Amino acid sequence: MIGDGIEAGYLAPFFSGIGVSHGKIALIFTLYGLAAALAARMSGALADTVGARVVMWLGVSIWAFFEVIFIVFGVAFSDRDLLILSYFLRGLGYPLFAYGFLVCIVAVTPPRRLSSAVGWFWFAFTAGLPTLGSLLASYTIPFIGQYATFWCSLVFVVIGGVIMLLGLPPAVGAPPARADVQQHRKALFAAISIAWEKPKVVLGSLVRMINTAPQFGFLVFLLAQNRGLYWWDRLYYHDTASLLFAAQVSRKLSGSGRSRRALRRHPGRLRAAVGDHAVPCSGKSWGSDLDA
Repeated sequence: MIGDGIEAGYLAPFFSGIGVSHGKIALIFTLYGLAAALAARMSGALADTVGARVVMWLGVSIWAFFEVIFIVFGVAFSDRDLLILSYFLRGLGYPLFAYGFLVCIVAVTPPRRLSSAVGWFWFAFTAGLPTLGSLLASYTIPFIGQYATFWCSLVFVVIGGVIMLLGLPPAVGAPPARADVQQHRKALFAAISIAWEKPKVVLGSLVRMINTAPQFGFLVFLLAQNRGLYWWDRLYYHDTASLLFAAQVSRKLSGSGRSRRALRRHPGRLRAAVGDHAVPCSGKSWGSDLDA
């Protein structure tokens, strides 16, 4: 996830620097998000059908293949069509890998430890994708440049994916038994039909979209500030680090019955309080950089 997040903090200003319009940058991120959403939605059903291990290999392969096309043809040769297409298709990669692994976690973890295991998954996911990845880029760009940093992300993803897949026990994420294949194929349709069979799932999805839209829209919106790439990476690092802190605090607070009742009554207060202070606190790190 560090490899996937290396470019997260500077990709939008990088596009702007090579002449891509703000509207097209927003389109690129939108298409990427659509691909990631589709892959995330189908990753569990595909894991039930062909096995989580196959889904994870597929995710790593898709990411690496289209990242090479993106770097070589889209960026180096300035082919705008391939730039958009390769980045869009690369979006299918990381959800297949990450959520395929989440399926493995759920399958092998005892129920009494499942919440803790899933919590560590999301901690590592968020710590890697936007946080440490952006922080790493802020140090590599001054030394090796923006273009070489793209290659660093590819190296990190391939190494991390291979370590993960070779480290999993053979029985974990194995394909289902032949007799169960037909049943699991039905799960592919069930992954879609649940939207109208369980309306509350749709409500939960809407809440998640509302929460996620500002996080990634933030990258495109702040392009008007015309800041340096180092500034962008540090800002994105501080922003997501504050969310990690909020998540850990809320997890601790939810341990007692009184705190759980308080969070149930006012679920948005903690997130809003920390989120509202993310940028002002980040601004203190660079003096007057955020002053208009």
